[in-house]
Amino acid sequence: MAWWIAQEARRLAKVRFEYGTKGRAPIAFGEALARQKRDAFSGTHPLIPVWLAAMLLGMLFWTPIEYLLHRFVFRHVPVIEVMHDRHHRDPAALIGAPAWMSLSVGVVAALLPLWSVLGFGLAAAVTIGLLFGYLWYVVVHYAIHHWPARPGRYLYRAKLRHAWHHRPHEANFGVTNELFDRIFSTLSKPPSKRGVK
Repeated sequence: MAWWIAQEARRLAKVRFEYGTKGRAPIAFGEALARQKRDAFSGTHPLIPVWLAAMLLGMLFWTPIEYLLHRFVFRHVPVIEVMHDRHHRDPAALIGAPAWMSLSVGVVAALLPLWSVLGFGLAAAVTIGLLFGYLWYVVVHYAIHHWPARPGRYLYRAKLRHAWHHRPHEANFGVTNELFDRIFSTLSKPPSKRGVK
């Protein structure tokens, strides 16, 4: 098993990613991810279980960051607020920060400060976890506005919650989940149609 993981890491390290050319979705952090997987097996980084745990921790840390960004930054930082308002006026439009900007913010706001505290290996793992969390947010948010969803499924519930957010309500800031909306009492659901004749 360990042999296969090491082989897979070497294979991923050789993969070349394109950075959004010809209209393809940008995967700017792909090379960094491949390089970190390769280096995780070279003996210069923490043990694999520790590295993976740090990456999962980064993914979990994304949840409150998503909530706080959507509740405060997207609504109160001038340039970002304009983009967010445009998105609310036209939810199907592809409006958002470029991938290079998101990656740059991730490096400056997460990787560099964590590097000084945890060392490069663990800092990279946490940062990659944050980037995976961000990528999940981007995919779910895109799917909410562009993909069909069957009732009772995760995407359907996320669509309903987010559609209610697009109304003039100060609620439902979590896109991928409702945990922090519950914690901070910002979860709102449309009135039930049951009992209405």
